[in-house]
Amino acid sequence: MTREMEFDTGTGKIQVPIMSGTFTVNYIDIPELGAHMAAFPYKGNRQAMYVILPTGQPTANLEPLERELSAEKINSLIDKMTPLEMRVGLPKMRLSFKSSLRKTLKNLDMGSMFNPAAANFSRLIAQPVRVDDVLHETVIEVSEEGTKAAAATGAITVRSGFFHYFYVNRPAIIFIRDEVSGVPLFWGKLVRPEPLRT
Repeated sequence: MTREMEFDTGTGKIQVPIMSGTFTVNYIDIPELGAHMAAFPYKGNRQAMYVILPTGQPTANLEPLERELSAEKINSLIDKMTPLEMRVGLPKMRLSFKSSLRKTLKNLDMGSMFNPAAANFSRLIAQPVRVDDVLHETVIEVSEEGTKAAAATGAITVRSGFFHYFYVNRPAIIFIRDEVSGVPLFWGKLVRPEPLRT
């Protein structure tokens, strides 16, 4: 079920479409970080989207939490996650990131491609060329289709009684991880979701 709900950005409140339902998800409470984390597997269980949601006052500044999250810490937390039936709410959203890789590639000693006097692409093209910039863009859309794919791997139940809640209605850290290799494929901060409206 999707409906307009309040999302507290830490600097103000906005209305966004929130998809909600009851699912069994891998979950861990992380009191030492003032956060909790849930995993939403994609169909086939090869990848999963993880959401680290702070539990305190909503804040747009997630850097202090990020500094505490080394690869070892994240892997340790994932190893301790347990399945829990929860009422889950996720924004129906689009996350996008665009960045120039020019500085990064220069730091990796690949800067000659940007220099007209040093660039050598003669094996690819006859005339002299150089690279002006390398752009990287990532776009991730979270919608009912993605939720359905994740839900297909867990138990969907409807019953009365006490539920645990995991509503992403405030800034959070989101990452997508390859579950076989353990390698993160995407890392981002959700501060002000760009709503997907269909």
